[in-house]
Amino acid sequence: MATGRIPINGTAAIQSTTLTTTGDMIYASAANTPARLGIGSSGQVLTVASGIPSWAAVASGGMTLLSTTTISGVSTSVTGISGAYTNLVISIENVVLSGTDTSINATLNSTQDQVSSYLQNRIAWDNQFNDDFRLTANAAMDVSVPNKMANVMMISNYTSSNPKPFQTFGSYTGADTTIDANFQVGSVLITSAITSFQIFTVNGTSTMSGTIKIYGVK
Repeated sequence: MATGRIPINGTAAIQSTTLTTTGDMIYASAANTPARLGIGSSGQVLTVASGIPSWAAVASGGMTLLSTTTISGVSTSVTGISGAYTNLVISIENVVLSGTDTSINATLNSTQDQVSSYLQNRIAWDNQFNDDFRLTANAAMDVSVPNKMANVMMISNYTSSNPKPFQTFGSYTGADTTIDANFQVGSVLITSAITSFQIFTVNGTSTMSGTIKIYGVK
């Protein structure tokens, strides 16, 4: 066998120079016909088009982790959210409060004028209607129990200039140490694209720990 060839079935061989770039692959473009498939771009997946392998963008519906942010202090902000997706999923995980403040709120694009910016109905442990954007329900959180709050927020068409439907749901340990649920649905009335998310203690007297993960959905 000549040097620089890749053996196939012990007899035939393919010139190694067929592969020109790290990540290239060899496939059969026809019977007994080897061909090179060049490496795809970051984030692409291997698929089949017209009977041969090829690289393509992830199909609609794929969820991509855009950022992971550690929650600290009395407030934490995530900025520069990519506008390249259709929907957003914001996951607030393992939030622990340390101090006397027992409620946590959130805003989008640092907009805290809650009544005019968020139109919503809320079903909490007491089934009350409320017009604020609170991640904990009307009962105060029990700050003596760790890992007490987790919440997921989903925003549709988050770059649209129209009202953007959202829902948020989660659970936390209430003042009576039982697990309380929080579910909200409504629309974001901010006309600009959503590019940032903030979480903060209502009175600014407690510090937080936890994690914010933001995903983009095609």
